[in-house]
Amino acid sequence: MNASGIDESRFQQSIVRTRYFRGIFVFAVIAFAALFVGFYDLVFKAISNAVTVQSRFFVERVSSNIEESYHRISRETSTLLVNRAIGRFLSIDNDDIDRKNVARKRVDEYITWWLEEVDNPAYAALTYLNSAGEVLVVYQAGIKSRVYSDDGTGQQQSSQPTVNAAQGSDRSASEVDLAQMVTRTWTRVESPASADEYSLVLPDATRLFRTIRPIVARKTGGTIGFLAIDLHFENIFGADIEADRRLLVTSSKSGTVVHDAISPEHSQRHTNDVYPGFSDILTDQNQESGGISVEYEYNDATYSVYSVELEKPSWRLTCLVDNAAYVDETSDTGGILIVTALLFVALAGTSIVILSRRVEERTKKLADARDRLEEELNAAHELQMGLMPQQAPSNPSLDIAGKCQPAAQVGGDFFQYFELEDNRIAIAMADVTGHGMRAAVPTMVFSGLLS
Repeated sequence: MNASGIDESRFQQSIVRTRYFRGIFVFAVIAFAALFVGFYDLVFKAISNAVTVQSRFFVERVSSNIEESYHRISRETSTLLVNRAIGRFLSIDNDDIDRKNVARKRVDEYITWWLEEVDNPAYAALTYLNSAGEVLVVYQAGIKSRVYSDDGTGQQQSSQPTVNAAQGSDRSASEVDLAQMVTRTWTRVESPASADEYSLVLPDATRLFRTIRPIVARKTGGTIGFLAIDLHFENIFGADIEADRRLLVTSSKSGTVVHDAISPEHSQRHTNDVYPGFSDILTDQNQESGGISVEYEYNDATYSVYSVELEKPSWRLTCLVDNAAYVDETSDTGGILIVTALLFVALAGTSIVILSRRVEERTKKLADARDRLEEELNAAHELQMGLMPQQAPSNPSLDIAGKCQPAAQVGGDFFQYFELEDNRIAIAMADVTGHGMRAAVPTMVFSGLLS
């Protein structure tokens, strides 16, 4: 392939590269945008995984506290449900005041002894109710014992709710207030038969966890009363709020809220009434690796949810984390960064596309100019070749052959035959230093002079 052919090939390749450059660039921009968005998504998945891990640790800590304290309390209070003195006290009719007072004295002595014996700071108060759910007596933990009279008489009639009536009068004002506040909570709850476990907050902000258990008659098996055990909330659950994590405890059997750190007033209400569709979402999930991790929208907020189910007690412990602290601000900032980056890429791409178009336009102009120059050079080549012999002269004494092959279209080489008299031949040859038109012009002038 000569030099002209090589130049033509390179020229055509440059045109192809220019034409396809825009398509290649668009593909690169799309790939870059996809990678950027993919990385952005991976970042938020990593944040979600970190929140889930923190929530799991939180739930495991609460679960550990419950296993350590709740089972102990169930074991300790089991005797309070089967004690004979308590059974007789609840079985005696309220009209039989003397027998009721004597039975009440035995209960007072037993409960006071029991509170001192167990020595468990988790207990706040014990409340005995009759079968109709009416409060009979409230025992506050931590009250010092006293000597009871043999007749069992108290300061109040046994038919009225009493607050540690048999435990002495050497109590501080705060102790009396707590017992009275516990008594007043029973005016705001339903029958014990429909509420067995829930948390509550006293007017002085003391938080309690209440569990209600039926007391069954030995002979008939019927319910003769209830025992309500009020426990200090922190002793059972520990902290229900850690940073942005909130604890929700629901009953697996009834579906009611046992405790809600976000809204304590939700206690004793059905979960789906306060968190619409929440129970259904958890039910639809398969519990793997001991927990369920989902997202839940509530009150224009999105929560990361991690939930586990306990066997005993039959509860579901759920950690709720408002994603706003982790995702909203970060998402807005990340979105702005993505838009800014894509705009920058689009601006750079537009500039490159414009430049490529200009390069292509100029390449086409150069191609046209090159074609015109090629035509002119071809014409000059034909002209220069026409100045040289088209055939060898005829001479009986000589065989002559001549040919001029320039390196380019035109050159500085020249030869010509001149026939003279007496069968003589003059041969003129010239070689002008250089190549191309610069060498060809002098040869044409020289040829004209010879002619």
